[in-house]
Amino acid sequence: MVDPGLLISVTGLSFFIWLIDVLAIYLLFLAFGFQLPVAAAFVLMIILIIGIAIPTAPGFIGNWHYFCVLGLSIFGIPKTDALTFAILYHFLSIGIVVVLGLIFLPFNRFSVSDLRRQARS
Repeated sequence: MVDPGLLISVTGLSFFIWLIDVLAIYLLFLAFGFQLPVAAAFVLMIILIIGIAIPTAPGFIGNWHYFCVLGLSIFGIPKTDALTFAILYHFLSIGIVVVLGLIFLPFNRFSVSDLRRQARS
């Protein structure tokens, strides 16, 4: 049986994380000069989630960019601007996590060679 308190906590945390992601998308809209409402950030996030749910290359490369351009085209954003947005948003969402993970890997007594060794076994 699932603990109702845990279910409420996890649901609340998930909702909070989604709101933070929508805020990040909206702030990036402002940085790019896109005159879009906050609702557009919600729509784009939903389109991206559907897009990356489809089997893709590691790091969502390709799907992320295609669906981001597709989502922004709904709001009249030109493809070149949308692709630039997609690349930057992808880096900010995933690239920073990967870079920070690699930086802090040695502090956790892991190395890339250890990870390769574990993957082979």
